[in-house]
Amino acid sequence: NSQLFKYLNHRPDTPLKYQKALTILKTLPLKIEIHQKNNTEQITVGFIHDTIKNFYLIKAISEELHTGKSKILSSKSIVNDIQLLKLFISALYTDTELKQNLLQTLYNSKTDKSLESITAASNAITILVGAKHIFSGEDLSNISIKGAILRNGMFNATDLTNSDLTDVVMFNINLGYANLQGATMQGVKLGILADLIGHSNLVNSVAISSD
Repeated sequence: NSQLFKYLNHRPDTPLKYQKALTILKTLPLKIEIHQKNNTEQITVGFIHDTIKNFYLIKAISEELHTGKSKILSSKSIVNDIQLLKLFISALYTDTELKQNLLQTLYNSKTDKSLESITAASNAITILVGAKHIFSGEDLSNISIKGAILRNGMFNATDLTNSDLTDVVMFNINLGYANLQGATMQGVKLGILADLIGHSNLVNSVAISSD
C-alpha cells in the first residue's frame, strides 16, 4: 500500500480526497476515450486495469463499514466479480477489523430483510468463505444470503434454521450435521449429486426421516 501511495505522490498527513485531482490524473494509468455526439465531445475516463479501481473500492467499503453499514456493498452483487473478490480476500488476511465488520454485515440480515441488507450479506459471506473463514458450529439461523457463493465452505454442524438460501451456490460445501430445518432452498445449486447405491431398478419414491 505504501508503494502505491508513494506512486500517487500521496502525503500521509493529508486525506487522499483533498489531494489535487490533477496529480492523480497524471500518475494513474487511465484510459481516456473521446466520443463525438451531436457536435459535442463526450470524454470517458476509466482505469486501464481494474486492480487500482478495486483497491480504492475496497478502501471505500472498509471505511463505510467502520462507521456502520456500507452503501457500496449493499448496492450491487459482487459475487461473480472474481478480480474484486480476490483483492478483497487478500485484504482480509491483514485487516481483522474488516473481517469482523463483514461478519456483522452477515448477522444483520437475521433481522433486516431489506434488499440492501440481503445484498450486503450475500457479498459478505461470499468474501468470507473465499477467505476460508470456518462457519462450522456457528449460529447462522435466520440469515438471508440470496445468490451467495459458498463454494468449498465449511459449515459442519452450523445452525442454518429458517435461513434464506435461495439460489445459493453450494458446490463442494461441508454441511455435515448442519441444521437446515425451515430453510428456504429454492434454486440452490449443489453441483454433482452423490449416487444412491443399493438399488437395481428405477427409484420412484424416497422417504426422508423426520429428524
